[in-house]
Amino acid sequence: MALERIFCAAKGKAEKWGIAITKAQLVIVIALCALLAGGVFVLSARARPAKVLVTSAAPKKQETAAKASGSESVGSSKSNERAEKVVVHVGGAVSRPGVYELPKGARVNDAVASAGGAQAEANLDAVNLASRLSDGQRIYIPKKGQPAPVMADGSSSEADSPLDLNSATVEELDKLPGVGEVLAKRIVEYRTSHGGFRSVEELQRVDGIGSRKFQQLKGKVKVD
Repeated sequence: MALERIFCAAKGKAEKWGIAITKAQLVIVIALCALLAGGVFVLSARARPAKVLVTSAAPKKQETAAKASGSESVGSSKSNERAEKVVVHVGGAVSRPGVYELPKGARVNDAVASAGGAQAEANLDAVNLASRLSDGQRIYIPKKGQPAPVMADGSSSEADSPLDLNSATVEELDKLPGVGEVLAKRIVEYRTSHGGFRSVEELQRVDGIGSRKFQQLKGKVKVD
């Protein structure tokens, strides 16, 4: 009945246009339209991109890149952290003698504190507590009345370590051989006006320090 109604409607329109049509022709046209619609649907389904695979792969790549970047940052951070440390050996009249790691720029006083502090019989006047630490340095705190030990190379112990020209006070410089209070003040004034010493040899530019006096001082001072 449905096909009959479709045929009557199609025949009416065809007669208006002056076209004769039979039932067989109408069935063929409907079948062709159905086939055409099915073919278009199949082709469109095949051409559709696999969105799920593309979107699921991208986050994994981003996650892998993020992990790699994070690992590099951690490694770089650890490397920088190690470069900002110094390792020193603290011995003598301290509570816990041993090897300690301290921040770069720390002083002898910090190393003594890390070793548990000085003992009651320690002679701290024999040590320059304000001296900056250097990597691999040995700091020996002698007891009162005990002379500073001599190292294997003939040099004195770290209790008599060189003064840093960029941090030593007038009082500390005054104790150096051949340097009195006046010359010590000149050294500090030169340091202040020139933004610090860049080398031990620059000490010769201070008024009153000739080549002979410099030879006396160069082993007893340093520039950090």
